[in-house]
Amino acid sequence: MDELKLENVVLERCNLGGTGRKYFITIDGKKYIYKPSEDRFFHQPEDFRGIVQEVAYKIQKIVDENSSVFCIYVKNNKLNGSIQEYIDVKEADLLRMHPFDLSQSEINDLLREFIIDYLLCNFDSHANNLIIDKKGVIRGIDKEQAFKYINNEEAKTPNLYFHPNKNYGELPPYYYELFETFIDGGINIDFRVIEKYLKKVNDFPNDEYQKIVLPYVESLPVDNNMKQIILSKIMERKINIELTIYKFFQELLINKKEKSNHR
Repeated sequence: MDELKLENVVLERCNLGGTGRKYFITIDGKKYIYKPSEDRFFHQPEDFRGIVQEVAYKIQKIVDENSSVFCIYVKNNKLNGSIQEYIDVKEADLLRMHPFDLSQSEINDLLREFIIDYLLCNFDSHANNLIIDKKGVIRGIDKEQAFKYINNEEAKTPNLYFHPNKNYGELPPYYYELFETFIDGGINIDFRVIEKYLKKVNDFPNDEYQKIVLPYVESLPVDNNMKQIILSKIMERKINIELTIYKFFQELLINKKEKSNHR
């Protein structure tokens, strides 16, 4: 499904929330979502916004192909943007769902998405960008902000406080509430789930991973020196992911134990 034949294309303006213009796009009878790669205020072309969403899809596939959300970047004389799979949903978001309400399977899905969003350095994974499909699987959508904060020191390792989109009135990443509920003793986490997905990332060759992210880095409107810095930081997240994620969960367990001792 990694290619589309852009034939019999019909565009229809839609309002699915989030920022920027979006359209339903029907291609040969099948429905997708098209988002132009542009500045949201002046609609000037910015290719990296579309390219990064295809990169995010390819990284989702590495972690778990079955839950990945197909997305491809197109640029021709008619379209310049991302075309993403349209998913029929059971729940359009997690806004009304506290982690207490989640099944163990849904918690496991969120652990998978947490690994993906860590790789993507994505802090836009709030409740509106997590859907539940008709099969009951939680899936992450709208990854346009992937790597946006890659140069921010607070984004270097997972935590429960870095919330850059607060300035724009957005909710924090849903994982913060998930892990705070774990610390409070409200849910259980199966660490074997994390191990499974970390192994998939570790087993994927670094040189192939770099080929995936390179088109995004090369499309950025920065000088070559900064491109090399950004590429290095993206690769560092992949190469050191096991150590980083295990350290984060060790800290969660310590916080959980300390909170339990003070009850």
